[in-house]
Amino acid sequence: MLLALGRRRVISDGQIFITMGDESQEVFVILHGVARVESPDAQGRLQVVDFQVRGDTIGVAAAMRHSPRSATVRATGEFVAIEIPGEDFIKFLMDNPPAHFALTQVMLARDERRKTYRLDTNQYDALTLVTRTLIELADRHGTSTEHGIDLDPIIAQTDLAPLSGVSESAVHKALHTLRTEGVMGRGRLRLTITDMDALRRQGNPPPKAP
Repeated sequence: MLLALGRRRVISDGQIFITMGDESQEVFVILHGVARVESPDAQGRLQVVDFQVRGDTIGVAAAMRHSPRSATVRATGEFVAIEIPGEDFIKFLMDNPPAHFALTQVMLARDERRKTYRLDTNQYDALTLVTRTLIELADRHGTSTEHGIDLDPIIAQTDLAPLSGVSESAVHKALHTLRTEGVMGRGRLRLTITDMDALRRQGNPPPKAP
């Protein structure tokens, strides 16, 4: 069994466990919590570009290519993962074709999601881009509460700009609109979706004309 090849690690909230450019080859399988995948912007500041959750694997590309890490990854909240030596992980895939195929499907789905983000940037206005990002985050990572779907445990408002492909000022304007329309909670620094159906309608308008 794959998980038996590694060791269990409990990683503190906010702790970086993979650093961009590092030569380490370990693969992590998430058991609990959310990992933030971060890359530097043009000014060298780390910004979130993706999230990984329970069941996801992190570090596969570096292990398979014997290449440096392509991003920095940090734990969010209560985070537990199995850390597997890269060579053991690759051997497991070679010995288990169905597992290899399943992992390939997951990685293709990630690439497709990132491609969709890039296409969206060329087709939709800032409000729609922010809305579609919120829908994606809610579906994959949101926590249901009595007030709606909560994104606060895993994301800050400043993360929405790089994830949506728009400026921070455009994010603030979009969130103001969504809060005014009753789609988002009223707390200025909170990210709680109070009307998911309305958010989906907002996020699926006809694409803008070329």
